[in-house]
Amino acid sequence: MNRILLIGALLALVSPAVAQAAPPPSRPVTGVKISWPLKAKETTLAPGTRLTVKVVSAKRRSEVSLVRVNAGGRAVARIASLKLRSGSFRATVPSGDGLRYSLRLKLAGRTYSSTILTPAAVPPPTTPPPPPPPSDLPACVSPSMSLGLAPTSATATRDTPFPVELQNLGAAALQIDGPWEWTQPERPTTTLAWSEPRDVVLAPGQRLVATAAVPPQLAPGVYTLERSARGLGLCPAAFDITRTSVTVTVM
Repeated sequence: MNRILLIGALLALVSPAVAQAAPPPSRPVTGVKISWPLKAKETTLAPGTRLTVKVVSAKRRSEVSLVRVNAGGRAVARIASLKLRSGSFRATVPSGDGLRYSLRLKLAGRTYSSTILTPAAVPPPTTPPPPPPPSDLPACVSPSMSLGLAPTSATATRDTPFPVELQNLGAAALQIDGPWEWTQPERPTTTLAWSEPRDVVLAPGQRLVATAAVPPQLAPGVYTLERSARGLGLCPAAFDITRTSVTVTVM
């Protein structure tokens, strides 16, 4: 029996608090009519939203206010307040993100209220930082270069030029701009002989027939005929000369 009485007393204490948190009805007491702008116990409104409460009463006075409250519902600042019998209360939701307000009506010894929330600020999109620059730059890789001569051996006289085919066997373009070089194993001194073509660029895989002439000062014997070419489009530090040779028997 005592437990039932205790529960009944607790319900009697809780019920008025619940009623006070709800918006006021259109006729909270006899002879008073209220027009309330909010329909729910808690509403999210954007800053700048206008609120209007209309009160119609012949005798009773009421007080309408908009206050800023904390998370527990305690008032921390009064935004606007008006005491009236019949008339309109107007207020604007202040600027600010993620704030809490209470629209309140005091009438006949009771307080009615509705909570207003402003939307939380949306954080700006984050841009990921750029990746750090590589500590070591990638090594410069030059395309391969190789100059071929055909045939690999030939017989020639000092009076008759003979054809030699040049071929770019690598991946880099080659510029043919050097002379023929004639040498003998027992005579390291090089004899230079200019011949056509000169200043010609061979693309990779390209062939070209050149003319080689025996220098008139060469005595009969076996010689090594060399031709050089310069690689194009290589790394600055690359060694850009390639050589090839053909064995020539001078009659």
